[in-house]
Amino acid sequence: MKLVQKLTSDDLKNISKKPLEAEMSLKTLSDFYIDYLTDQYFIYNIQFEVENEVITRKIKLLFEPSNLCHLLGFQHIFEGRAESKSYEGQAGFELMQKEQLTIDTLKADKVLLGRYKEYRERILYFAFVYQLLQNPSAIYFDKKDVSGNNI
Repeated sequence: MKLVQKLTSDDLKNISKKPLEAEMSLKTLSDFYIDYLTDQYFIYNIQFEVENEVITRKIKLLFEPSNLCHLLGFQHIFEGRAESKSYEGQAGFELMQKEQLTIDTLKADKVLLGRYKEYRERILYFAFVYQLLQNPSAIYFDKKDVSGNNI
């Protein structure tokens, strides 16, 4: 049986392919989040043209530790559970940091496992957010060209 080496926070910063589940831990993901996304603003100035008018907007993103569980979709994974609030916000983040909330935790319960499988890609691909923030692109959608609320 071949042991799979766990990725580090630094590894996630420069990741070039989706990590294997065996390479990833929620602890490492939360470390990465703290090391590279929190305590700084990501500021973007964008310009776009609408009906011959140039519009300028400033976008400021700030990541806080209490937001990570939401970004990973834990509110959906733990939905309907009496203890769901324990796995959201700052409390959930701290559980990841203490390694009391792990991928194995999610896989140990049949209901959670099913929901985890729905959000596994979101969790495994999360580290790419850093690279997207380094080289973002924006697309302007005219409301007239989009039906309903879905883009």
